[in-house]
This record gives sequence, C-alpha cells and structure tokens, in this order.
Amino acid sequence: MAIFAARPDVMAVVHTQAEDTLPFGIAQGTKLRLVIHSGSFIGAEVPVWDVADNFGDINLLVTNMAQANDLAKCLDGNSAVLMRGHGFAAAARSPIEVVRLSVYLPRNARALLSARQLGGEIRC
Repeated sequence: MAIFAARPDVMAVVHTQAEDTLPFGIAQGTKLRLVIHSGSFIGAEVPVWDVADNFGDINLLVTNMAQANDLAKCLDGNSAVLMRGHGFAAAARSPIEVVRLSVYLPRNARALLSARQLGGEIRC
C-alpha cells in the first residue's frame, strides 16, 4: 500500500524473492546495473533497502506501515528496489510492465553475475 500511496503513477506492484538478485542486496558496493537490452526499462539504478538501517536488525520482512513507507521512500522514482537478504519489490504503470520487471530483473542479475565470474571490465 505504501508504494501506491507514494507513487500515483504506479498501478501495479510485485514482490519476489528471486534468488538471482540476492547477492546484489547483500554485497555492499556491488550495484545491480543494467547489462541486457531486454531489461532496459529496469532503469539505471536499483537501490537497496535494508530494514536494519532504520528498524534494527530484525527478520528482514516488512511487517508494519513504517517499514513499508521506508521501503517506498527508498524506491523513490525507480522501477525496483532490492530488499537486503529478501528479494525485491517492483512498481510499474501496468500489470504487464511489473511482470516484465519480475522476469527481466533476475535475468539481468544472472547475466551480470556470470560476466563478473569471467573477470575483466563490465561494460554497461
């Protein structure tokens, strides 16, 4: 509800626990960046929300409106926000767009992780 309240442009929200995105919410200083064309609507930045920053190191869940509002604030104008150790939330103008986000954000994460394993400079 907090994302809808904070973002009048948003008509659909999804939360997923996609394992491919977890490393980017856990490893500090390792940003999830856009690297594949099919994820271009993800945006240039995927911020990371950590419940412990403002609420203590608890169970990594959003369990009240204060936490939900804080998550929505971290999302800001972005399409998605990683949730440390939990997955991500995505927001879009339609159900189709938010489903695309929930498919292509993890696919983008897999591609970036694979490229990092090869070594060398990552080109975005």
